[in-house]
Amino acid sequence: VPAPADATSIEQLGENLLRHFEQSAISRSVLEVLAFRDKGLNEMGIVEAVNHALAKEHKRELPHTVIRKIMMVLMRANMVALRQGSLRLTDAGRQLNALLQTRATSSPPPLAFVSP
Repeated sequence: VPAPADATSIEQLGENLLRHFEQSAISRSVLEVLAFRDKGLNEMGIVEAVNHALAKEHKRELPHTVIRKIMMVLMRANMVALRQGSLRLTDAGRQLNALLQTRATSSPPPLAFVSP
């Protein structure tokens, strides 16, 4: 039986998971789309909203299957739930989205690499 994790490893795990979500643009996009819709959206509504946001940034749209897989991961992680036919953020999903938003606005800009 493994020993219980100490507080330091739990904190490190939390930090690692936050960094993962910071790097997962599709997950962040799904969270952001749902954060502003209290009544939730159906699957196609999320796909359309995520792709609309990508198009506004002049980025390539993603296939429905890719976004759907991310939604399923978020559902299994209890960040998104299906309620009354709509996908909605759970309390955990709202907290994660708020943390990611805070970290994005408080982090320093990325370093620019200049070649000599």
